[in-house]
Amino acid sequence: MTRSRSYIHTFDRSDFDQVPDSGRESVRRIAALVEQAEAEYRTRRRGLLVSVAAIGLLGIALYLKLRSLEGSQ
Repeated sequence: MTRSRSYIHTFDRSDFDQVPDSGRESVRRIAALVEQAEAEYRTRRRGLLVSVAAIGLLGIALYLKLRSLEGSQ
């Protein structure tokens, strides 16, 4: 930001355009990192839902098995 303020007074657009290019590249890299993090979050969330569903089904199956064993005694 400071460099861009000093370059704006040079009246040479090519010098001025060099300063924000590095900032734009940083923004692109950060956007890619954010997208990567969001994709990982979605993957982890999906995995968590699958594991919770599997544990829930196992719990229901165990409950039903215990009920059937109690009924036969």
